[in-house]
Amino acid sequence: MEIKDLIERAKKAREYTFTCNGSRTYTLRLPSEHETRVAYLTYIKDDDGGKVAGWALAQRKMLEQSLIGWDGITMQDILPDAPAPLPIGFHADMVPIVLDTLDDDACELSNDMAARLTARNKKVEDAVKN
Repeated sequence: MEIKDLIERAKKAREYTFTCNGSRTYTLRLPSEHETRVAYLTYIKDDDGGKVAGWALAQRKMLEQSLIGWDGITMQDILPDAPAPLPIGFHADMVPIVLDTLDDDACELSNDMAARLTARNKKVEDAVKN
């Protein structure tokens, strides 16, 4: 197997979908353990009193990087005065705008991702104990 194929298979194994508001489906790739650690080490600082803010920033950055697709997002979701609910295809540059505009979705996605990361960590910890 080529390295490129191995990398793609490893990434694909971490993909999942999550539906918000019954109409918008997001495709995400759960951050790897390495990506998670890097995010926390990058944004959480004990020396500046900003540990909670750093945690929130790390979670948001991981969410931004994990979002790899969507279905059901329309122009009217982003611009309420848009003349028609035209679908907006996924584009990485739109991720921050979508998360900002659809903040309730962003909160649901972030909470779900945090629960999945916690479950993964517990599974690893349980395996180490046995």
